[in-house]
Amino acid sequence: MRLVLLVLLSLCGPWATAAAPTPVFVLHAYSQEYPWTRGQHAGFVAALDADRARAYSLSVEYLDSKRAAYTPEYASLVADHLREKYRGYQPAAIYVTDDNALSFARAHLGSVFPGAPVFFSGVNDANVRAQLDPVKITGVFEDKAIGPNLRLMREFDPGARDIVVVGDASETYRAIEDEIKQALRAYPDIRATFISASRIDDVVARLRTRRERFVFLTTLGAFTGADGGTQTLPETVAAIVGAGRFFVFSMEDAYLYPGVLGGFVTSGPSQGHSAAELLIRHLDGMAMRALPPIERSPNEYLLDAAELRKAGLVLPRALRDDVRLINAAPTFYEANRPVILGSLFVAVVLLLISLVLLLLLFARKNRQIALASRQLGETKDSLDRAQRIAQMGNWDWYIAENRLFWSEGIYRLFGLRQGQFEASYEAFLVRVYPSDRAAVDAAVQRALNTGAPYALDHRIVRPDGSVRVVHETGEVLLDALGKPSRMIGTVQDVTHWREAEQALREKDAHLEHVAYHDPLTDLPNRALLLDRLRAAVSRNGRTGGRLAVVFIDLDRFKTINDSLGHAVGDAVLQAAASRLRSLTRDGDTLARLGGDEFVLLLDGLRDNAAAGAVAEKIITALERMLHVGSYPLHISASIGISLYPEDGRDAEALLRHADAAMYKSKERGRNTFHFYEHGITERAMRRLQLESRLRRAFDDRTLQVHYQPLVRLDTGHICGAEALLRWNDPEAGAIPPDHFIALAEDTGLIVPIGEWVVGEACEALKRWETEILLPADFALHVNLSGKQLLQKDLPTRLSDAFTRAGVSPARVVLELTESSIMESEATGVAVMTALREFGVEIAIDDFGTGHSSLSRLKLLPISELKIDRSFIRDIAVDSDDAAIVQAILALSAKLGLGVIAEGVEHAEQEAFLMQHGCLRAQGYRYARPMPEDELIRLLVDAPSLALRETVDTD
Repeated sequence: MRLVLLVLLSLCGPWATAAAPTPVFVLHAYSQEYPWTRGQHAGFVAALDADRARAYSLSVEYLDSKRAAYTPEYASLVADHLREKYRGYQPAAIYVTDDNALSFARAHLGSVFPGAPVFFSGVNDANVRAQLDPVKITGVFEDKAIGPNLRLMREFDPGARDIVVVGDASETYRAIEDEIKQALRAYPDIRATFISASRIDDVVARLRTRRERFVFLTTLGAFTGADGGTQTLPETVAAIVGAGRFFVFSMEDAYLYPGVLGGFVTSGPSQGHSAAELLIRHLDGMAMRALPPIERSPNEYLLDAAELRKAGLVLPRALRDDVRLINAAPTFYEANRPVILGSLFVAVVLLLISLVLLLLLFARKNRQIALASRQLGETKDSLDRAQRIAQMGNWDWYIAENRLFWSEGIYRLFGLRQGQFEASYEAFLVRVYPSDRAAVDAAVQRALNTGAPYALDHRIVRPDGSVRVVHETGEVLLDALGKPSRMIGTVQDVTHWREAEQALREKDAHLEHVAYHDPLTDLPNRALLLDRLRAAVSRNGRTGGRLAVVFIDLDRFKTINDSLGHAVGDAVLQAAASRLRSLTRDGDTLARLGGDEFVLLLDGLRDNAAAGAVAEKIITALERMLHVGSYPLHISASIGISLYPEDGRDAEALLRHADAAMYKSKERGRNTFHFYEHGITERAMRRLQLESRLRRAFDDRTLQVHYQPLVRLDTGHICGAEALLRWNDPEAGAIPPDHFIALAEDTGLIVPIGEWVVGEACEALKRWETEILLPADFALHVNLSGKQLLQKDLPTRLSDAFTRAGVSPARVVLELTESSIMESEATGVAVMTALREFGVEIAIDDFGTGHSSLSRLKLLPISELKIDRSFIRDIAVDSDDAAIVQAILALSAKLGLGVIAEGVEHAEQEAFLMQHGCLRAQGYRYARPMPEDELIRLLVDAPSLALRETVDTD
């Protein structure tokens, strides 16, 4: 048994090795569509496919150096790209084609793929031979030999002395030109003119002045046209051939296009094949040093027979054994092969047919006899089989004798055996479902009276009590006197068809319901709403009636989704739909458009006030506490109303205007309703345009961060700065933050913008620490949005930002408004706690304007409060504001919280604050928000802002 296992393992071993593909990286100097490159690649792949020892996986790239200038800078860019793209990838070998790719491999691929051996082909530069490391690089040099091509020319014209050599002025051409000039030293009687240029029209113009008969093509791939675009090889060859009456020879197989005779050519497929053989020998175990480069590429004589015939040339006898012809004229057999083979086939078929006919004639009599003997039995068997498959049977009723014949199929259908049936019409009626008997008997009697056939569906009852539906047909046969003598008919079980039809009807009804209803709330969707709205508009247009479209959007629903999850969000939508449905009349339509948007169509309104009354009921119904699982939730809605016919005479306009009115309700503070007014749509469009420009400004990084200093009132020095976002739009100029910050909040753009502001502010703080000796108590204040607080990974993201900038979290104070904390309380407290744990301070911004309770406040992980500017403005003259500020200062002292007063503009305000123990402030009295460079100068030149004159607040 052990020996058997060893044998199986030895057999499976090579297969398992071959099953793992060997990675090979391929880099071509030119583009994918260049014929010479395609030829080398095809030859390389063909040789690898023939290797039975292993499978290969190729990763192929192109330098495209005929269209992009191959410079050191370009090579470095490509190397960086490959290094990033193939990170973690290590090939077993590298294959490169042509000079630029080999140059790139020597300069860069050693660092991209360390240790990978390099195999090349298509390389012309003779100088590179001495520079190759035999331990790392080997391959096939390309040899464009002029000598064999001169021999070919002399065979066609022994007296030829003058030739023209054409190339594209590339580096490869210059190397080939040097080789050709050296080779021509052995032919002192040959005079060669070399024509090369970058543009094909320059070469054509010079060729048209030449009188030589023989033109030799070297390298043509880098030509451009008059417009500077790269020429394709067919275009280049056609232009050269059309420049004069030349005999054109090629030194490369990729140039064999119309007008080119051929020549002693270097073959791209052969070179690729030879390079692959070197690679395979190395993978089989041979050291690179034992695989020296192939100095002379596998060239061959290759001539186009069609071009020889067109030029009137005959292949010399001396070269016939050395030349391989393409496009050779077919032989008589090759030209007429289909006709010849077809004739032979027809002859053979006719012979076989004759033999078959003889056999058929001989066996016909016997077959007819055998067939006739089987037909009678087979007919009955086939009929019975067909009736069983179709679940049907036939009957024959001899009327005068009241004798009824049933086929075996009917017995099966009725669930009876022949002995159980009394074979009469009356016995048949007993088997019919009681409530269907009258209809069946009436159909039969009508057929007997009129002689017309009948067909109907009815039910039958089987002995086991089961009921089947059958389709019955009957036809009357008359005797010689025209009286009914027989009635013949069929009965087929159609129960499954009826059930399938019913199921199909139910499925169609279900699909129609699904297509026009929201799957979550089962309310009509947008399609059904628009259909009903269009019908209502059309109907009221004829009758002069009125209708209203009520657009309902749940306020801050996204906060519920983000903080409590989509399952809770779905439950909220279902509960809201239920409450809204309870307010609708029978003729109204309540639909869900998607997300948290609902629309109520009110048809047959008396006046506008009725629509407003419904909106008030909706607001009241939604305000009631909603319990979803263990979460007590408050929801509200912003409602917009459009009226027909005042606000639109088509469904789309009414819906659009109700949507615009809804946004007006949101602008007015939410949880209210608003009728459509002319101009709202324009404002909505301006809001959308502003949103688009804001997104573009963020993407283009044209937003700016300004900084407003914070001052210690007891010493007068700057103790910090608040980072404030500013936007100077190219179209509208400076846009106030209260215009675009709310827009960013509504669209969710505030999250990436807020993260960007944190990064910018931290990098600025690092620059200040480097350039300026900041006070020990200096802190950078950065505002956070409530939507950022919903991100559970916010602590990690901010910690990474501090680490990247190289600043201490202790230098940073994150500012959050009361409302944002309360809205995200389900997850916000945990996030704030995590932020405090890694050292960052948290302040409540605009304190006193929100709706937080003191019981909640003392549980929040905060470090300081910022008194809103609305309380500071009148503290010197308003006793209520003064009392509120004193209470906040007392509260913060009791809770151990720091305090900063915002919006200080006058000396009286400053004096009041210092008198009651507030030691930090910010406002126009000290400095407006400013760019970073101005703040740096201020920190250096005027650190004691509290001692400066009052700043103009106009």
